[in-house]
This record gives sequence, C-alpha cells and structure tokens, in this order.
Amino acid sequence: MFIGRQEQFAVDADDENESLYLRYLQKSPKDLHEHQGDYYVVSFSAVGDVLSQWQGYCPKDGGYSIGFSPTDLREAAKEEVSLIKAPLRLVKCEYEGEEQFRLVDEVIRNSIEGFRYMNSLNDDEIGRFLRGEISDEPSSLTGLRADLEQAMDTLTPVLKHSAYAHEQEWRLVSPRIIDGDPCIKFRPGRISVFPHVLFHLPSIEECIVGPCVNQALSARAAAQVTEVPIARRSRIPFRSL
Repeated sequence: MFIGRQEQFAVDADDENESLYLRYLQKSPKDLHEHQGDYYVVSFSAVGDVLSQWQGYCPKDGGYSIGFSPTDLREAAKEEVSLIKAPLRLVKCEYEGEEQFRLVDEVIRNSIEGFRYMNSLNDDEIGRFLRGEISDEPSSLTGLRADLEQAMDTLTPVLKHSAYAHEQEWRLVSPRIIDGDPCIKFRPGRISVFPHVLFHLPSIEECIVGPCVNQALSARAAAQVTEVPIARRSRIPFRSL
C-alpha cells in the first residue's frame, strides 16, 4: 500500500526533484525498518459477546470475556515498559480502505512538504544528491527519512484488513523495543519460544461467561477469581458438536 501510493504521487509531483524524492522513498522502506526493534501489542475488542470471537479465541467447551475501562487502560499505558522510556498507546484499528489510503497519503504529503522546505534551505543539495551529482547523503535527507519512519511507526499498527472489521479491535501498542531489552520475557510457543513484555492490566470491570454446558457454575467461579460481583452470562446459546 505504502509503495503503491508513492507511485501515484510521483505522477503528480511538481518537479523533477520531487519525483526523484518519491522514487527514493520507494526504495527506503526496505532499510527504514532494518531491525530497529519490534512492537509489542495487546489486543482488545469493543464488543465483548460476539459468536465469531468465542469461536475464534476460546476453547470449544467455553471461555470468558473480560472487560476493562478505556480510561483505566489509558492510565495503565502511561507506565514505561522498556529502556526506551516511552508509554504504550491505546489506538483504534482502522479497517476501511479509503480511510487507510487517506491516512497514508497524509503521511506522504507531509514528507513531500518537508522535502520542499529542506531543499529550498540548502541550495538544492538534496536535489543534487537525488540526481546523482553528489555521493554523500545530506543530513537533512536523513532527517526526512527519520521523520517518515516515525510517522509510519505511529500509523502502521492502526491498519487492519477489512475482513476483520467485525472484531472492532483496539490495541495497546508499545514503542519499538530493541532485542536484548531486559523488559522482554520468553515463554514456550507452538513453534518456538515466544517473546513478550509484561504489562499490568487495570482492574477488571466486567466479565462475561461464554457459551458452555454450565454457565451458572462458571459464573460463580469467575466472580470469585476476578472479584467482579456479577459475571454476566453470554446471550449466545451453547451448541456442542
């Protein structure tokens, strides 16, 4: 998506330098994220009792949906989780294609504006580099790339395929955390060890007991474990094959 939109902008560029700059950015994503760390994400849904969620994420014999206050999550996200000393962000996923393109377009337009401004200040030094007239990349161009990377870092975790729109997902997203950061822990996974970061969730505000053979018993157990006075039962009927 990112590369394709750059090609569209290259057609509309005001001059040769801008067209060359967009072609330069088209090559850049390969090195922009040359391993500078990983995001760590906690996923939530705005809907707590949906059949597709029970089917996709719970054992066939039953499960629980636990709810948190968005305000409490935002407060908990302010805790610094790595040596980067940056909090997590609570973001809403965007599924609609045209809105996704608009967001990416905005990032690229801002980068073009930055290029115009910087190139006007340094007597076409960036333009001469892009045309191959000088070999050393100007520091101002390096700065533009860094700004673009930061903008894409902010945007990328928000975009999700429209097929998953029914999930109405929100995400807590960490900053990029470099390998070796002491906050990274490991646990066994299906195919390898699984890196993760510990995050202290706020108090549970709601608990929904999923479709199961004995919801009443499950609700009583959940109320004791979660300290939620009443664990609500799912409205979806249980069907066991």
